[in-house]
Amino acid sequence: MKMKQPPVCGKRFTASLSGHYFTLIELLIVVAVIAILAGLLLPALQSARNLGIQVKCSNSMKQMGITAELYAMQNDEWNMPFQGGSSGGSRWPMNEEFVELLNIKSPGYGYWDERFVCPNTSRRNVTPGSWNSGMKYAPYAYGMTRWGGNLYPEGSGTAENTNTNSIYRRTKIWSPSSKFLFLEATGGAYANNWKRNPAENWWKYHNGESSDTPSTYEVIAYRHGNDMKVNVTFFDGHIATLDYQNLCQTTNEAEIRWGAYHRPGESL
Repeated sequence: MKMKQPPVCGKRFTASLSGHYFTLIELLIVVAVIAILAGLLLPALQSARNLGIQVKCSNSMKQMGITAELYAMQNDEWNMPFQGGSSGGSRWPMNEEFVELLNIKSPGYGYWDERFVCPNTSRRNVTPGSWNSGMKYAPYAYGMTRWGGNLYPEGSGTAENTNTNSIYRRTKIWSPSSKFLFLEATGGAYANNWKRNPAENWWKYHNGESSDTPSTYEVIAYRHGNDMKVNVTFFDGHIATLDYQNLCQTTNEAEIRWGAYHRPGESL
């Protein structure tokens, strides 16, 4: 008995599509739909990525705030000094006790584990060598406020004066929940209120990430929210993401946020 040959897959498939082709218009429609979908999705993806970076940065700064509190508890309520000596190499990111409490990898000299430092911090971060591989330079990522409480009655001539070695006494800080401690900044480990206007600094100098000129040094870094927002750690340890309009307010209440000992009615 003669067996029937099974259908040949290739021939059957070809026959089923016989005479059907995509027209140029159909192809253009498909391409247009893909382009529209990509245009809708990519901004959302970028926004989600930027939000993730902002959250990562704020988490690191939250840990810095908690660590600063621990440091004070171990040092009779004295806050970590902005600078422990006469040179820039003794500023707070190099403070060995603080870095140890922070519990991150660090070879010293202000270099911190890059996984802890905000991912979009890039300005002047030195190309890693064998000794600092996987590190970023913290003084170009974060800054500490350094008004030394000169209006406080015990200010002048003590450790609580306005020089760069100034140290805050936590028990004497007025309203810790309203006082700035750490902000994202571009250099020198400072967070200077006179360089908070992005129109004069951050926006003007290519977002402070491309130049070594003095004009971009110590600038408040609005690295989030389309270059309009910055993460701030307060003395009580809480974190806030503030926009430039908030930081640029000139009311007395807004100004004294930069001075740990300053009270309403006093000026910086």
